[in-house]
Amino acid sequence: QDTVLTFAQTGVTALSRGMNAKLDAIGGDATYFAANIGEFLSGFDLTHTSNEASFAANAPSAKGSMQICARPAMIDTLTTIVIDIIELTGNHNQDCGDEAALATIEQYQSLGIKTFGGGVSAVAAAEPLQIAEKDTNATLLGYNLSTGGYTLDNTPGANFYTKEKAAADIAAAKARGDFIIVDIQYYECSAYASETEDPTCDRADSAAGDQVGFFRELIDMGADIVVGTAAHQPQTYELYGDGVIYYGLGNLFFDQIWWPGTTRSLILAHYFYKGKLLQTRLIPTVYDEAMQVELMDTAAAEAFINRLNLVRPNN
Repeated sequence: QDTVLTFAQTGVTALSRGMNAKLDAIGGDATYFAANIGEFLSGFDLTHTSNEASFAANAPSAKGSMQICARPAMIDTLTTIVIDIIELTGNHNQDCGDEAALATIEQYQSLGIKTFGGGVSAVAAAEPLQIAEKDTNATLLGYNLSTGGYTLDNTPGANFYTKEKAAADIAAAKARGDFIIVDIQYYECSAYASETEDPTCDRADSAAGDQVGFFRELIDMGADIVVGTAAHQPQTYELYGDGVIYYGLGNLFFDQIWWPGTTRSLILAHYFYKGKLLQTRLIPTVYDEAMQVELMDTAAAEAFINRLNLVRPNN
């Protein structure tokens, strides 16, 4: 424990809409949503999530609302899992306005939570997150290549993707000798929008565009791990070149309880020793109508991992 750096990467977090309604119904205690996962995630040296919902007092609670915003009390969900790193590549962080987005970033800073992939301006959003702990140096890079939410000026938003920017960022991190993780807010696969089990989105070619080619190109540029952090349903993964690709991690916290696929996620549990990745464990989670996230039981987890394994691009 003194020498191995443990790092949990999680998927989409959007503490919003139906979760706001649930928060009202249970009396306002937002630790409720993380009650069954908090102890597990807090056990890592570093815990990450891609949070798409800024905090706003007027956050709506209606299912299907176009505004993805969290009630202020929802910060307690994140502190329950002892969050260390919040990715801001999402396309909904400005849904309740720039003022709420700016105040949310300021709150993260006041709590000592590091951010990347987005920020108070285009310049701030483009800054990489450098980690130096337990003799491991790593760089986290986050980009938005999706349906909006990015900034190109002095307003808050996500870090807009360009090939030139990514290549320069990766080259700079490589020159420092860092381990490089690139997170991408990519286009979504929407075949999960079914009340029955639909495995279409398991595949890496199920979203718009050439997802496989795009993610592989980032490995070719020099990234060690590439992670899709937009997918609301877990997708497959593969070893490619000298790196690893996880095409989509699914929903850690969200209100999407009506589609089986969107109630699941993958936690990537990375273990580093002196800058080298020893292994990554894939740990599935699930939630139901209660909206309390928990680890899948062993049998369900093994079956789900095997399901994703069967549709790897190399198979």
